[in-house]
Amino acid sequence: MNFDDFTALIEDRIMDYLPEDYMGASVEITETRKLNHTYTALIVKKEGQDIAASVDLDMLYDMLEDMSFEEVIKQAADMATRQPEGLDINSIQDYEKAREHLFIRVSSAEDNKDLLKDTPYKEILGLAVTCHVLVDLEDGEMGSTMVTGPLLDKFGVTTEQLFEDAFLNSQEILPPSIEPMEAMIAKMMGLRMETEVPETLDAQLENLDLEKMGMAVLTNRQAVNGAAVIFYPDLMAKIGDSQQVDFFILPSSTHEVILVPDNGSMKLKDLEDMVRSINEAEVSPKDRLSDTVYHYDHREHILERGSDFENRAKEDTADSAEAPKAKHKKEKDWER
Repeated sequence: MNFDDFTALIEDRIMDYLPEDYMGASVEITETRKLNHTYTALIVKKEGQDIAASVDLDMLYDMLEDMSFEEVIKQAADMATRQPEGLDINSIQDYEKAREHLFIRVSSAEDNKDLLKDTPYKEILGLAVTCHVLVDLEDGEMGSTMVTGPLLDKFGVTTEQLFEDAFLNSQEILPPSIEPMEAMIAKMMGLRMETEVPETLDAQLENLDLEKMGMAVLTNRQAVNGAAVIFYPDLMAKIGDSQQVDFFILPSSTHEVILVPDNGSMKLKDLEDMVRSINEAEVSPKDRLSDTVYHYDHREHILERGSDFENRAKEDTADSAEAPKAKHKKEKDWER
């Protein structure tokens, strides 16, 4: 079965798998654009429903390799009608109700420039920070809707208010988490560590020795869209003050970043080559964040591109070398 036949069959038969209260619902197959990702979507709306789940048919089509069509269409029906707890989807348009579900995401500003034309966003260091409303968070999957221009108009608030609330609220609903690289690898392999990673960030930082361990993974507690934590207010300063070391930030994916101590053991160019190679070979395009390596200066509290940090360090070195010459010249002038 090719993809066109698959989508046509889904559209024709999906009503047979929907609950009774979906009788008379509209069924639409459409192309949907999201950050880093465009896909063919199934959207089922009951009468009077303004917003509905968008079901990724490209993903479901791939499932046919291991599942029957009957199993796949049942899953499509379940995803199309799933109602998240704690938030009525239609209430997303009410800012007072949506505010406490706001969070930020980061993506490549360049790769998503077409989608961002109609979306309020902030560009920071080549990354686009966008605001989203969380509607579901279960089993490592996140359901959300992005705040576009039309939705912001319905909210009736300013862009500044939206971002202020989203930055602060992200830390509440998606708190940051940091752990040694070896701990994350152990979890991926199903191994049990002798010492469990503490739940709170403060406790995690107390147990972390970034310079000794070499690498740490920074994300949110759900490990979904966790790269945005690098822009959480004061988080970089908190990590820097705790570890007392500068560090490079490697954009592993949109879900997490990797911190590497800047202690001379790794050069910026080597880290850039590594990030570029891994992005090309191992990271799915929809999860890819950036090829740029970032740097945090814990003394000056500056988050910047690694190349900008190196240029700034060279300028400081040049200024320091020039200072004695200037002093010597002044002394000679005084002697005359």
